Amino acid sequence: MSTVRAARYLTMSAVRRLIGSFNHGSMANAMPQGIGAQVAFPERQVVAMCGDGELTMLLGDLSTIATLVLPMKLVVFDNGDLDTMHWEMLAEGYEPIEVELKSPISPSSPRHTGSGLAAPLATTASPTPSPQLSRVPAQLFWS
Repeated sequence: MSTVRAARYLTMSAVRRLIGSFNHGSMANAMPQGIGAQVAFPERQVVAMCGDGELTMLLGDLSTIATLVLPMKLVVFDNGDLDTMHWEMLAEGYEPIEVELKSPISPSSPRHTGSGLAAPLATTASPTPSPQLSRVPAQLFWS
């Protein structure tokens, strides 16, 4: 659903591009695609728009980002739900079950800044770039 939001609300241009799966039922693509884009184009700013379910499924990719010292940014839509699965179940006439998610970046997380908007992932003061994580409450997109 993050790809759908990006396609709907962001304006692309010759210098701003959007990549995504755009396939029905695909999940957890933004972070790995962002890693690939950042490695392929190290001089470009890369922002991966992820869901909280994706972050939960691909926590190991955070280690890859840190290991490769990639300066990419992650925007995480935090709605406490496996959103793609939720809507697919509804579309097929099923009651969504087992799609609730305890987010790893909820305000009770140890590394959360308390603002509800940003949680830097840098663990040491270093002059090298470090990944940055921003949490966006998904309710902002349904008002």
